[in-house]
Amino acid sequence: MKFERFGNKADLVERAYEIVFEVLDVGLAQNGAASLMCSGGSTPGPLYEQLSATDLDWSKIKVGLVDDRWVSPDHDRSNQKLLNNTLLKNNGAAAKFYPMFVEGKSAAEAVEQRAAEFAEIKLPLDVVILGMGPDGHSLSWFPEADGLIEATDPSNDKLIAAVMANRSEVTGDELERMTLTYKAVANAKNVILMITGEDKLKVFEDKSTDYPVRLVEKAAGDRLIILYA
Repeated sequence: MKFERFGNKADLVERAYEIVFEVLDVGLAQNGAASLMCSGGSTPGPLYEQLSATDLDWSKIKVGLVDDRWVSPDHDRSNQKLLNNTLLKNNGAAAKFYPMFVEGKSAAEAVEQRAAEFAEIKLPLDVVILGMGPDGHSLSWFPEADGLIEATDPSNDKLIAAVMANRSEVTGDELERMTLTYKAVANAKNVILMITGEDKLKVFEDKSTDYPVRLVEKAAGDRLIILYA
């Protein structure tokens, strides 16, 4: 695990950009393909904007979400909408995108379909971008959520799982989610965890509580890069 501290979010985002660009560039050069799994939230938005304008061969890059709320892609809290507005435009529009939401189905009903689609993405994943909530969750691995055990079970062979979170200030009204699994994180070459604010840092550093982010640390191991501002 590597920890890097920055004085402001702009510097954090610039560092994340440097890492992601290099990883994708190397993946394309060595394998003729690359993969990028993206989190939602306001912090990585500028990163995605910057990446969308690069001259990488996006037609050979597979892009997916690390999780999403079970809402339509035009919903303001949809992570798919965030990517549509930031990464999947300009040059980034050429990327092959793997969404999670399926109209007319619950997350549990759609999980087999999406798991089969995500299985097209060659492992190991090149880079996974994560955030962390003030409750210690990452991806949609919410404390005590229905489906959390399956999602974080190392023996679960699928890359996708359905989760129903418990209502809290962090979840808002969107409790139904789809998320990448422990296997996906464990099979990533690079895992970037972006953390902002002292309160979240205290949560991350609190080893006395069994927060779900601990499972991210375990799955990613020495491939985890923590960027903090």
